[in-house]
Amino acid sequence: MQISFQLGRPKLLGFTDTRQKIWDSDWAGAGTEMRKSKWYREDTPERAKRMVDAFKDDDASGFRQANDPYEGG
Repeated sequence: MQISFQLGRPKLLGFTDTRQKIWDSDWAGAGTEMRKSKWYREDTPERAKRMVDAFKDDDASGFRQANDPYEGG
């Protein structure tokens, strides 16, 4: 997942609401949560927008995982 590579584990763990939405397969909700972040607004808005759009479109591009690797799943 691009966001995990870019931010690293410590910062990614701060995306608790986004991760929960992904875990629940609520892709639109995950996109909404990502848009609330500094990562989306300031850090890399173009890359972040592409990822959010993929979630919104329910894109099966392969960057989503069924299990959250940071929860040991």
